[in-house]
Amino acid sequence: MSNFVIYTPQSIMMPREFSERHAERLKYTIHHYDDEIRPDLDYVLIHDVWRSRDGNYIIAMDSGWRHWIDFPYSVQDVPTPKIKPDWDPIKRELFPLKIYHNGQPLKYKYHCYPRWLRQPLPGRFLAPSHLPFGIYKISLSNKMKALHEIELEFAWRNFKRTIQVPPNPFVSAKNISFTLHTLQKDNPVEWIEDWIHYYHREHRVERVVIYDNDSENQGALLNCLKNIRNHVELVLIPWPYNYKMYWNLCQMTSLNHCPLIWGDSSKYYLNFDIDEYLVNPSDYSLKEYLSNYTKTNPASSSITIPDCRVPYKVGDSNQEQLPRVGDFQYISKRFLKTEVGFCETKTVNIYDKFSLLEIHLTLSHLHCISVIFNFIRQLKYKIYQQIKKVENKLGLPSHSITPRQKVTEVRSWTKLYMNHYQGLKTGWKYKVKRLTELDMDKYTLDPIMPGKLRKHGLMRDADKIE
Repeated sequence: MSNFVIYTPQSIMMPREFSERHAERLKYTIHHYDDEIRPDLDYVLIHDVWRSRDGNYIIAMDSGWRHWIDFPYSVQDVPTPKIKPDWDPIKRELFPLKIYHNGQPLKYKYHCYPRWLRQPLPGRFLAPSHLPFGIYKISLSNKMKALHEIELEFAWRNFKRTIQVPPNPFVSAKNISFTLHTLQKDNPVEWIEDWIHYYHREHRVERVVIYDNDSENQGALLNCLKNIRNHVELVLIPWPYNYKMYWNLCQMTSLNHCPLIWGDSSKYYLNFDIDEYLVNPSDYSLKEYLSNYTKTNPASSSITIPDCRVPYKVGDSNQEQLPRVGDFQYISKRFLKTEVGFCETKTVNIYDKFSLLEIHLTLSHLHCISVIFNFIRQLKYKIYQQIKKVENKLGLPSHSITPRQKVTEVRSWTKLYMNHYQGLKTGWKYKVKRLTELDMDKYTLDPIMPGKLRKHGLMRDADKIE
């Protein structure tokens, strides 16, 4: 039977009086996609406070407010006012933060990630620096280490908050190979169940961590996770922060919270959404494949997984039936021929070699080199993609201008890829779109995935292929 745990973060929200008093200033530091702002929940100062697994530190994760205030107009979609507000009143109230234990001030180190850039760079694929978060690292004295719970007082200029920090609940977590983590909202529990079973049975994932973004079906989700009967460790973490307002800051903090709190208990951290299934077509297991890859690429901090968009073909009967992963049986012919590149990517991350996770990017300890390399690699792909369009318009044979090995080099960094099922839509989407018909000249039956799903009992009808 599964080992199911709920971990509730210890967060600190901005006082309503503060957010209302500075409302005109604050609206230029964050994303206002709609008017559904909940000041008592959305203006988060501290996402979580916890003790490190070795017991030597207390770690607090914040939302990078210092960066938001220093560079409010460098963030995508934040409106630039004609008359810029005076930020000094907010800075004086929020900074510096003082932390006390039994009335005594504690020294701490603060890093705002990514700490190697002061000013965000334009373009999402250059760097994730427009979505920073901060880490407070507090060293504990021997006397504090002996305490079961440590009381900390976080003191801003005009308000204070007290938090009891217990021992790390995962201090005894066993050392494993794979931790799979994701942020989800309002996905049907059937999809989540299929997703967990697939990664556990196909890739031998031992731990699954789900950050839940204030879903409406939390009761059904709890029952689903409690009743999953296999030997995977399941952890549910409420992460209710406004996804629209913070764009993907909400997701970025969850991505980095997971490896920070579990640390080196897991060798690899996998980040895939509920509609993303990692496919390993090689004869090796995922663990063997990654082990071989890291031996031949010792400096790599992650393995980039290209994205294959898989549409949902609705059958003639019961078109309103909830699609399941086994209903997605078609794949792009061009993808199989490796003639097109990825739409998006995800990563398999090696714990002891990366320092920062972004949704589609991993930064190693050599931050600048990682970003520059990623920029050059994606720029090469974009150039080849444009040349391909010219070839098509001129009616030239495929690869008459672009050598096949060059296109393949840009796209196929690894034999691994992920099937991104477009018919499975998350609660964050503004409009639910489902492909009801396929151009069968462009698609063919997937030669790999249906067999894997049938093997693991995830086909709705094991003998049926539309």
